[in-house]
Amino acid sequence: MKYLLPIAVWVLIASASGLALEPQSLTEQAIDDTWTVEVVDVGKPDPKDWDVMASVNGKVQHGNRLRIKLLPRNVQACRLAGYTFTYFYAVTGNKDTLNLKDVIIPAEFKHEPIQVKILFAQPFLLGYAIFMDFGWDRLADLKEYFKGETEVTLTLHDSDALTIEEYFDMPSETWSLNGFNEALDRATQTCERIVRMSEPDHVPQ
Repeated sequence: MKYLLPIAVWVLIASASGLALEPQSLTEQAIDDTWTVEVVDVGKPDPKDWDVMASVNGKVQHGNRLRIKLLPRNVQACRLAGYTFTYFYAVTGNKDTLNLKDVIIPAEFKHEPIQVKILFAQPFLLGYAIFMDFGWDRLADLKEYFKGETEVTLTLHDSDALTIEEYFDMPSETWSLNGFNEALDRATQTCERIVRMSEPDHVPQ
């Protein structure tokens, strides 16, 4: 099968949630330069606290995944909007990186000027993972925004408060949009499945 969920993870989900799972996989195998779906935080006892992610690897730095998160609070939430974020791995050695928090900087995304928020930074491997927030958008709007595009690039720019090269040794990342719409659809379906699994009258299949 193209999408697989290891048996050990199946056991973890079943024991953590106390719910019988449907036979479909909840997490897909990652495929380079193709959007796939994963379920994270599955160790939490309430499935509505899980996160459903559609994501793709970075082309510049593989680990710099672009992610769109859906929250399985209810079916409407699953169908309505997603939260887009990413992180850049940086090895500048600048210890002030850890002080980056809630900093808004200018950037270029899909050849258009935007603003992104640096949420926070944390130590990672030999450097830092710097998390950035694109905000919440309707899923339909995201599909329309990327319509006709095969990839998208984010390039960070200096602001009055921050000089990019002091914190980011690679200030640009590119992501494939291969399978983007389909992954959002599958993420929505997985999100809805989790909602139904968590309902008190859910009957295991």
